[in-house]
Amino acid sequence: MDNYINESWETVLVPSSSPVVLFDPAKDRNMIMVYNPDWRNNALEYITTNTPGEIVLKATNNSNDKNGMGFQYYFKDRIKGRADEMGTFNILVVKGRASPGTVPVTISLITEDAQAFSTTISLSQSFGEIEIPLNKLKKDSFLLLPRPYLHFLPLYFSSVSTQPFNLEKVERIASKEINYLTFT
Repeated sequence: MDNYINESWETVLVPSSSPVVLFDPAKDRNMIMVYNPDWRNNALEYITTNTPGEIVLKATNNSNDKNGMGFQYYFKDRIKGRADEMGTFNILVVKGRASPGTVPVTISLITEDAQAFSTTISLSQSFGEIEIPLNKLKKDSFLLLPRPYLHFLPLYFSSVSTQPFNLEKVERIASKEINYLTFT
């Protein structure tokens, strides 16, 4: 044999009707940007569930900080192969739960031109899926991450652009004002 190169490739084929996973804690845990103003009282950890191989992000906020906790995840690279399909989706699904009681969480999609479109959902104590119609997302501010170094600089940014929401331009998913939640 004259060729000693032993390379292999993997190509994943998915039907166009399959969902696009924007954030998977099992795969994306090293790429998440976190805002946690009080590491003594707040915790961010990855835990397993009753489903084999499933890992969830658990955020616990025990401080009195008015800004709570937050995170962002850049996923544009991950969905490159399905970018042409992004305009066909109309629902964002968040899996999560809260403890104790019900906890409001703001979920945002941030575009490549720094516009955030958000909604606030209520997570209950039972782990489940919450469907968010994309047409219900409203223009909002978003947490600047990584946190600006000089603390007198603003923590949030609000774009003055009047462009409508365009899923094909979305590159990050974010959450802010986290109290206690677990989600995938």
